[in-house]
Amino acid sequence: MTAHSEQITDSLRSSYEATPYHGGAISGTHPDVLATVGCLRGMSPPSIANCRVLELGCGTGDNLVPMALSLPGASLLGIDLSPRQVQMAREFADAVGLSNV
Repeated sequence: MTAHSEQITDSLRSSYEATPYHGGAISGTHPDVLATVGCLRGMSPPSIANCRVLELGCGTGDNLVPMALSLPGASLLGIDLSPRQVQMAREFADAVGLSNV
């Protein structure tokens, strides 16, 4: 990474850290919905019971944590540029007793 791109990333991170956003659950991203759409389009998706989910830009976990709650056998990982928001997501998951996210 160049010094200029590091400055841009640091600037974005600072701005993003200052104002966490709460986006809520996005139903269309749930593996059950995605599997259903796949079936309707002629695919044979695997079982979602033990699926793995990666969410880029997970923010405070408002989409990923409810998904993890509904899929106890799944493994979910959220990545975000903001350490503050990742910490908020971890606290959210801990508050509802989740170990799969």
